Amino acid sequence: MGAQLNVTLYTRRGIEFSECDKMLRKNNVICDIIEIEIIEDWEYHHQHFLSPDTDLALLHEHIEQGKICFVRCMVNQSAHGGCYVQKNNGIYELSAWFDLDRYPELDVDHVSERNRWFYERLSREIGSLVEHKDFVMGGVGVETTITYADNVKEMMENSYNVFRWFLPFSFGEQLIGYREEKTSNLFVLDKVE
Repeated sequence: MGAQLNVTLYTRRGIEFSECDKMLRKNNVICDIIEIEIIEDWEYHHQHFLSPDTDLALLHEHIEQGKICFVRCMVNQSAHGGCYVQKNNGIYELSAWFDLDRYPELDVDHVSERNRWFYERLSREIGSLVEHKDFVMGGVGVETTITYADNVKEMMENSYNVFRWFLPFSFGEQLIGYREEKTSNLFVLDKVE
């Protein structure tokens, strides 16, 4: 596998796996589930696997119990992908990824003219997905590292490889190194090249 595109969203209300699946299908993206894994923590304690045909709605119970749920899949029968969801201190983290081997125009560290169509569409879909979820923030990039913090600016500063941020509010000031744009219900901050 090559580099991965990562999309990470933080909300105060959980996003159901079925909602993600519905959004993907609407955009002609089919995810065939290969594996479902449940772990207690990031040291993989009490790891167990569920059948790939498990009802995804059942995973919400595990998440509410503080477990981490992984769903690994094949995206459009050609790219490895998946997502995990966890809940910490009342904040849900949904992180999705897919392999970019077949999508070289996305394997860059910025929004460009060649890939702008993809990120504009992604922004609209994320806006719809988080509309009623008490959205905190989100980010997208290639091989990203995002660690949640209560202070949004601190979180942005301590993250790596994120070139587009999604926020439910504007900072009201120009952030150095970013260009801000308002979409339907989100503020999008693109890293300036």
